[in-house]
Amino acid sequence: MKVFSFQSVSFGNLYVRWLTGIFIWLLVLGLFDLDVLSQHPVSIFFLYATPYLFYYTVCFLVFHNIWRHGYKKWLLLLPCALLLLGVYDIVKSYLYVLLPRYDVVFFFPWKEGDEVKLTRKIVRGLFMVTIYLSVDNLIWRIKREKAEIQRLHRRLDDVSNSQLLSGHFLRRLFDMATQGKIAVDLSVLDFFQYVINKMAQRNTMVSLEEEWRYLRQLVSMSVHRSFVIKGTEQVPDWLWNRSVPALTLMTWIENAAEYSPARQSEPILLEWCVCGDEVLLRIVNRMDSMGSSSGTGRGLELVNRLYQPLRQRHCSLHYRIVDGTYFVVELKFENSYAKV
Repeated sequence: MKVFSFQSVSFGNLYVRWLTGIFIWLLVLGLFDLDVLSQHPVSIFFLYATPYLFYYTVCFLVFHNIWRHGYKKWLLLLPCALLLLGVYDIVKSYLYVLLPRYDVVFFFPWKEGDEVKLTRKIVRGLFMVTIYLSVDNLIWRIKREKAEIQRLHRRLDDVSNSQLLSGHFLRRLFDMATQGKIAVDLSVLDFFQYVINKMAQRNTMVSLEEEWRYLRQLVSMSVHRSFVIKGTEQVPDWLWNRSVPALTLMTWIENAAEYSPARQSEPILLEWCVCGDEVLLRIVNRMDSMGSSSGTGRGLELVNRLYQPLRQRHCSLHYRIVDGTYFVVELKFENSYAKV
C-alpha cells in the first residue's frame, strides 16, 4: 500500500481520521450551538457547519502534507497565518452575504464590533483545530508504535518458530528416511529437496494434499518404524485444499518415531475420522519411557503456535496423553462452508 507520510500512515487511515474529525466537529457544534440545531432543519445546520468543516479539512490537508514531505514543523506557522488572514473575508461573505440571499440567516446584519467577534471565532477555530490535529497525531502515533511492537513480536515468533525447522530436525528426518538403505535413491533426494525448499521459506503454507503426499513418502522410507494408516478413503475432497503450515505433519511423525519404542509390534497410528462436517486426523504413538524423558517438548509447542492463527479458519490442534502410555495428536478441520 502506498505510504502517505513518513509515519507510514496509509491513505485509508487518513481518510478514516478525516471522517472521524468531521463527526467530532459536527458533534461539538451541535452541543455548543444547540439553538441553531433546534431552530433549523438538519440540512440548514450543515450549512452552518460548512465553514468549520471546510476550515478543518484545509488544516488537515496542510498539516499532513507538511508531515508527508518531512518539512520543518515550524513551517506550520506559515499556512496557519495565511489561513487566519484569508478565512476572515471568506467566512464573512459566506455567513453575512451568500446565505442571507437564500433566506438563511444565522446572525443579525453586520454591525460595528462584529469584526472582533468574527476574528475571535476564527482564532478559536484555529486553536481547536490545532489541538485536535495534535491529539489525533499523538493517538495514531501511539497506535502505530503498538502495531510496530506487535509486528516485531511476530517477527521474533517467526524466528522462534523457524527453529522448529532446524538442522537437528533435518538430520533426524534424514536418519528416518535412510536408515536401513544401502544408498540414497532419487525419491529420497526429491523428498529432501522439498523439505529444504520449505525450510528456506518462513511461515510457508501448503495444501494438506501436498503435505500428506510427502508425509506418506516419509512413512514409506522409514523402514525402521511400523506405521498404520487408516481412513484416508473417507477424507472429503474439500479438505485436501485446506492450507496447513509446511512440514508440521512430518514433525509429528518425526516426534512419534523419536519417542516411541523401536518395536515393529508397536506401530504408529495415523487415523482419519469423519463426523458430519468435521474431519479429525489422529496420530497415536506409544511413549517410550527412556525417549520421552529426554524430550523437551519445544518442537510440539512451536508447531502448536504455528496452528494458532488457523483457529479462525476452523482448524484446531490438541495434544493429550492417554493412560500415561499413548501420546495423541488431534488435528481437527471443520467445513466452514457447511456452516454458512
